[in-house]
Amino acid sequence: MTSISGKNKKTIAQQIALDIIQDIQASKWKLGESLPSEMELTKRFKVSRTTLREALRRLQESGYIHRTQGARSVLASQQPEKMFVNIASTADDILLYVKDTRSTLLASEYILVDDVLASVLNCEKGSQRLRITFLRWRKDAVEPFCYTEVFVAPLFEGIQTRLEGASTVYNLIEKYYAVTYTRIEQGIEAQRADPNLASRLSVLVDSPLLRVTTTFYGASDLLAEVSISYFPERRYKLQIVRQRHEQATNTLSEPL
Repeated sequence: MTSISGKNKKTIAQQIALDIIQDIQASKWKLGESLPSEMELTKRFKVSRTTLREALRRLQESGYIHRTQGARSVLASQQPEKMFVNIASTADDILLYVKDTRSTLLASEYILVDDVLASVLNCEKGSQRLRITFLRWRKDAVEPFCYTEVFVAPLFEGIQTRLEGASTVYNLIEKYYAVTYTRIEQGIEAQRADPNLASRLSVLVDSPLLRVTTTFYGASDLLAEVSISYFPERRYKLQIVRQRHEQATNTLSEPL
């Protein structure tokens, strides 16, 4: 049950919406089936009707339910088609998508690197790395479309004191350490959500995820940061546009 102590109405409504989404994705109701009445839901969550209706409005905007005045909300989709679309033709485009989103800084902490992470970060097993974690949403969306873990190279760990209000780390390193990124590498692969990722992204365990690993290099191949982002299915789309180097012409010739 959602605890409302110390939370404002907007935060409470968001948490109620997330709780209902978990019920939806756990198949508590079938498509086309009515959800409990507003009175039943206000009793369940111990909130006012105004707060509950804000939560239902968010669910409707996200495509989960259909609402009609004077009737119960109806389940419209268990996996809405709405997603965040990132159209990229340059490295800068890949990074600038954050300006159209909102984010929450979850934690900043030091971790010990295991075997798997050592190969990703190109460092020794057992070494320490600063890890910074974020959740990211489409503007006005209920569910996050991305969970990101950022691993900062030791040379730039002082950035930890500059995180308040930040939505990315790479731009802080650029700003405060005068680093110019000369190369950005990305690797994309599919995986399943483990319990930790499922909880953070409000999806079921074993749901499909897209994992994007982005590595930032400065001059002389100086490694500055590695970020690993996880995107649930149907919430994110990367559309890449590439131009050929050859000069294009529209001159047509007869086939040989």
